[in-house]
Amino acid sequence: FFFTKGLLQEGYPNGGDNVSHYDLLLNTIDTIKLYFQTGELRFWNNDYYLGFPMFFFYTPLPYLLLALLYLVTGIEPLILFKWSIVILFSALPIVFYFSSLIMKLEKEFTLGIAVFSTTLSSTTVFGLEYYAFFATGLFSQLWGVFFFPLAFAFAYRYLVLGKGKAFLPVLLLFFTFISHIFIGIITAFAVSILIICCL
Repeated sequence: FFFTKGLLQEGYPNGGDNVSHYDLLLNTIDTIKLYFQTGELRFWNNDYYLGFPMFFFYTPLPYLLLALLYLVTGIEPLILFKWSIVILFSALPIVFYFSSLIMKLEKEFTLGIAVFSTTLSSTTVFGLEYYAFFATGLFSQLWGVFFFPLAFAFAYRYLVLGKGKAFLPVLLLFFTFISHIFIGIITAFAVSILIICCL
């Protein structure tokens, strides 16, 4: 939170991708409102991406969740958009640490992973926050990265340690895909390597 709180500054999000991500959120809100009012589910938007389907480039989970949160709470979409980035960035070290524990890695190693993942959101170490979110805007990628270690960890637990069921690995892999397709492909590739090794 300390390193990413600068994202909560007033004003429209900077960076080309951040603008399009925020516009996708607004379009998702309009689509859900239209559905509740008329029953029409509009996947195409004449004013966006030259008429391409709304989720042609990005997958819908981040936008749907924030849109539903807006409709339930009435919190301004821009505030939800910015806070979701800060919260997910702030939770990444915990997610990496928890995922390492699921895989039964040594405690010192899990702490090292948590510390390393903290530096990924540290402006004082890499300046990544300002570059990624004010220059390019990696909103939906961040959502995918949030689910990536959990999907891999539960897959490892199921395939290598022989514990649990396939439900959680499949669910979290699905969440990764519908947060960001490219991160989902990376996760699926990593899990495929696990499967091949176990065979």
